[in-house]
Amino acid sequence: MKRGWWLCLGLILCAVASEPDAGHAEETASERDLWAGILLLEAHQRDAEGRWDQAKAAYQQVIELAPELFEPYYMLGLYYIGTDEGQRYFEQANERHPRIAEPYYWHGYVDYKNGHPERARPYLLKFVEVAEHDPLEAEDGRISTARKLLAALDQGPPFPYPDTDP
Repeated sequence: MKRGWWLCLGLILCAVASEPDAGHAEETASERDLWAGILLLEAHQRDAEGRWDQAKAAYQQVIELAPELFEPYYMLGLYYIGTDEGQRYFEQANERHPRIAEPYYWHGYVDYKNGHPERARPYLLKFVEVAEHDPLEAEDGRISTARKLLAALDQGPPFPYPDTDP
């Protein structure tokens, strides 16, 4: 499988022109998107191999080339989960694709777990809203966890940490 992926990547690289002319903005944008896609594949490959520092660096490069993409922000949020940096990445992922549920869940879950339960509420509510209305989402376990956390918030302080499975 790995050889097939690298062969595919090699063929794509051979198809890309070496350096675009400054006068061909359309080609430049197209090539930029292609390179961003290649780097995204590379980042996923590094992640799958457990080479996380290289994966993080590749996701950062994708952001530099194509800052409008959702996935590198989400993946970096997972890498830095539990930190302020991770929360910022989840927010940026939500800004780029507000109809994908996972970043809302993780943002709210981490806020609740880190002792900021009221900050968690809007993210958990948004997660449930988005996840329940997307027939492609397989989020039953997380919806249940989000509802438990919201129920704990409704009961008021002290905010227990319900028995949940993230």
